[in-house]
Amino acid sequence: MVENVNGAPIAEDAKSEFSVQAKLEALAVADEYHVLGEMCGFCYATAEDGCRLSRCARCRKRVYCSKECQTEDWKRGAHKHWCGIIGELGHDVAVRRVEGKGLGMVALRHFARDEKIMVERAAVTRSRLAEGVEKALQGVSAGMQRAAAALLPHTTTSMKTWSRETWTSKFQLNGFEMEDPPGEEGLFVLMASANHSCVPNAVHQSVASQNGLKILVASHDIEVGDEICHNYVGIENSAQLAKEGHAGVQRHLQEVWGFKCTCIACTDHAIGAKLNKMCQLDAAIVSCGASDVRVEGGAERHEEALRLGDELISLYGELGYSSNHYARTYYLLFQLAVTRSATLEKARRYIELARDNRRAFIGNGIKDEDLKTFERYVHSPESHNAYLAGDP
Repeated sequence: MVENVNGAPIAEDAKSEFSVQAKLEALAVADEYHVLGEMCGFCYATAEDGCRLSRCARCRKRVYCSKECQTEDWKRGAHKHWCGIIGELGHDVAVRRVEGKGLGMVALRHFARDEKIMVERAAVTRSRLAEGVEKALQGVSAGMQRAAAALLPHTTTSMKTWSRETWTSKFQLNGFEMEDPPGEEGLFVLMASANHSCVPNAVHQSVASQNGLKILVASHDIEVGDEICHNYVGIENSAQLAKEGHAGVQRHLQEVWGFKCTCIACTDHAIGAKLNKMCQLDAAIVSCGASDVRVEGGAERHEEALRLGDELISLYGELGYSSNHYARTYYLLFQLAVTRSATLEKARRYIELARDNRRAFIGNGIKDEDLKTFERYVHSPESHNAYLAGDP
């Protein structure tokens, strides 16, 4: 394989044995998958823009409209890390119309649990928008603007003509939280095409160490033709709404996004009951974690929370929840168990499981603060500020 001076593999003509059309015809779904065709992996330009798309010589999937875009994506888009690891539009996933939902994202191949479905950088962030539209749109290509215009509410292609109300609606309906800086929000225009499910088969995660890129990760095995969905509410917001049970999540979806969810958890009573139970268990564990183990009855409450944790983990398995959910819950349980010598061995096991699940979810070679924290407590549980706080 030949590489250029920047280390990026020299792109080849996009016409190859990996023909998108051939793959779609093999799946007998050719026409319906052409809502979004192949586009430049950095600026989102398409063949319709009059450019010739060339393919990355290493992964043979990601395409570029120019050498400049390939070089920028190799660095700023972190394709140097993700090349050959992530899925790509037109090869592994497609954006097409889904009955009753508008656009949606569909798998073109099998994805295993914890496999990275796609990676994307934000087209626009709220912080840059606050500095003015003109500054926010610097470097935002016509292709990106076209993709953003397709998101609800549908608008004209030029972002420069959008009103304040339009920008607010775009972020409210399609914005994703980012970790760096805290409270930042971005428009990830391709990832936003994935629809909601209360029992999703994918989870998104910011990668702060890679300029705030966001990855979409399979929660469990996904088969060819399956719609790829994530939970619009997210882990932390779900935990806050858990006191109301699943009804709180449904209400939140209606208030913010204006739709009534019809996923399997909302239409199958048995699945919905399990999800409701999961919300209640999570709320109980979080509540116990905020209590003082040293007060009367504190140790018993912590012991009960550990039992509830085992029940919650079991439900994760039944509903196909992601490794990230496991990691979060195991860390909560570690923080409860580390307070007493009687449960210290459990604490050691919990934090190891938290680390292993987070590592599986985030992937190798990624600098991740949660993983760093878990590693520290694996090697030194006594460094936790609540270590054996509940002992006499």
